[in-house]
Amino acid sequence: MQILEVVLKRLNTTVETVEINRGITRVGDLIKEYCCLCVIPESLFPLWADMVYDLIFKEGTGESGAFTGLSSISMGDVSYGFNRGKNGKDVAEALLGDYKQRLNKARKGLFR
Repeated sequence: MQILEVVLKRLNTTVETVEINRGITRVGDLIKEYCCLCVIPESLFPLWADMVYDLIFKEGTGESGAFTGLSSISMGDVSYGFNRGKNGKDVAEALLGDYKQRLNKARKGLFR
């Protein structure tokens, strides 16, 4: 099963959007960086999907459901800018704090 399928199931939708793909990429990069991984194992897909869900719906959307966590996009050499939270942290990086306990297990190689 691919991560997109897991995320779409978690979001209870079948429609793939640009916002979902951006969330998957951003959270995937955070997990890889924090846990020192080159490839995210399938055992972490549920955690990854939960983080994408939180990034899109809890931190980055309004009533309309439109993704507002993104503040800028660049085309050359691909760059995304994310809105800062109340305390000045990147929305996705603030999300990392909510999942540190679970990510620390993966970081130590204990996540199964």
